[in-house]
Amino acid sequence: MKDILPFLEGCDTLTGGQTLPEIIHKAIVLIEDPSHWCGKHVACFHVHYETSDGIPYLLDTPCKINDPRATCLNVEGAVARACNNRGIVPPVLQRYLDQWTLDYLNSKGITTYGQEHSIWCDVSIGWFGERYMHGEAMNLLHYIYERVT
Repeated sequence: MKDILPFLEGCDTLTGGQTLPEIIHKAIVLIEDPSHWCGKHVACFHVHYETSDGIPYLLDTPCKINDPRATCLNVEGAVARACNNRGIVPPVLQRYLDQWTLDYLNSKGITTYGQEHSIWCDVSIGWFGERYMHGEAMNLLHYIYERVT
């Protein structure tokens, strides 16, 4: 949305002077590979373990977005990491991510009144990450990218 672009351009501390399309593109690249996706946490690292019987399993351990061990992110985490090394989404961008999430779900026809994910529920980018998988996360990021370019 064009009304936040001047804010983002002047917010060098949180965006490093990047434009909104650059930030969203970087977020897409960060989680494009499904192995770098975690819908359970904003950021986590995968740890491979093995049971006493020798059966391997993977455990997702939550961590801070800027933790150097963080290898897996959700949409919010990817945008935060794309913004800056501290992993902080500028507050106004956070608000727009929430709005774009609702707009995206509306465009898919899954937020009409009476449905579980209705306009009356608290739709946010964090809520989206907990309920949708990698494919939908990528669709959301591409939807946002198309709107800001």
